[in-house]
Amino acid sequence: MCGCKVIGCPLGKIGKDIGLDRNDNNMSHLTTDADNALSRGDYHAAAKLYLRALDRPSIRPYLRAALLTNLGLAWQYLNEVEKATACFEDAVAANPRLASARTGLGVMYARRARHAEALEHYDQALLLDATSAITHANRALSLEALGQLEDAWKESEWRYAIPTASSFYPYRYTKAKWEGEPLQGRTLLVHREQGFGDVIQYLRFLPLLARLDGRVKFECPAPLLPLVSSMPGVEAIPAHARPVPEEAFDCYVPLLSLPHALGFRAADLPATCPYVPANPSDKNSYSARWGKGLKIGFIWSGSAFDRTRNANLADFLPLLDLNARLVSLQKEVAQNEEQQLSEHGMESAGSAFRHFGDTRDAILALDAVVTVDTAVAHLAGALSKPTWLLLNEPAAVRWMVNRADSPWYPTMRVRRKRDGEHWQEMIIGVAREIESEL
Repeated sequence: MCGCKVIGCPLGKIGKDIGLDRNDNNMSHLTTDADNALSRGDYHAAAKLYLRALDRPSIRPYLRAALLTNLGLAWQYLNEVEKATACFEDAVAANPRLASARTGLGVMYARRARHAEALEHYDQALLLDATSAITHANRALSLEALGQLEDAWKESEWRYAIPTASSFYPYRYTKAKWEGEPLQGRTLLVHREQGFGDVIQYLRFLPLLARLDGRVKFECPAPLLPLVSSMPGVEAIPAHARPVPEEAFDCYVPLLSLPHALGFRAADLPATCPYVPANPSDKNSYSARWGKGLKIGFIWSGSAFDRTRNANLADFLPLLDLNARLVSLQKEVAQNEEQQLSEHGMESAGSAFRHFGDTRDAILALDAVVTVDTAVAHLAGALSKPTWLLLNEPAAVRWMVNRADSPWYPTMRVRRKRDGEHWQEMIIGVAREIESEL
């Protein structure tokens, strides 16, 4: 949800309403330059300028709080969690009624997977500013991390009101947004949003729309078309670098809004699997190629969104101790990695995949999948394939806190890398589990 990453606290422009002395031109220029640096993403420059401003004598408390809040935001984007936390704490002390400082403090707790404490700060912020979309959207993420999914789905509806909403979906429609009412013959557009993993995770809700007495179109990313084209009651239309023409539908809804609009019960999530149909063709070329015996697919990296999720191919070599055929499902494979795979007798199947339909067929021919947090992990779970998911902490909120399983995918085992632990140690443990279970 929302990329499953915490969202920066609101940027507060420094002005006379928060205590700036309009007769101090030097201070005015300094804070303006700092705000501009923060807005354009030059966080090092912004931090230096805010620190200079904070060194000025006789700063009014409200101005100090605003400066500290924006300095905390700069530190946050530089991944200086301790410095950011200290700034937000000092800002709250200087002005307890500054909602953005409360939100920033909540974000810092969420960054450390301390979501219960994060919620306390978000709730305090919303008492001060009930319409802060950024606070609501971050609150949704912490609720999801704590397993309070229905509340999280409701709060997540604020995501399209935040300033960076175009990163979820770049287009806006003038037609009515669908809120869960019967369609009564109308055409509903479900539009894509966020990454391939998010889309695969929420595809499960599309077949539920068939009962609403209308026509359903799903704007589908091209690599996922083979997964959706055979789903019952859904017309898959290819996504392009332009909005869907409004004459093609009567109302619309974002894909990740479906569980809230449908009034879906989180307790029913496991029963939705498997939900990705198998290839309509009776013949799976991968099954024919790989034959009998234990077959394990694996992926060691793939996330450009969050590279802390990725491991190295060498970390997966303990899987060689299994008496199994090992198959790489990795799409992007470097030349040196291809050489390593070949040297160890592991097949590089993923590098030849044309789309997720090929990935699906390969997974169906396997006995299990071992993967870091990638879209393929979602696809393996959607197919109800035994899957070992390897997470670096703090992990994406969709996997919740301290759980070894996932209500989204009942055949998934979640394994978490703790501080000081190496990926290879996790793989050794997973290999033992596979050996005893399969």
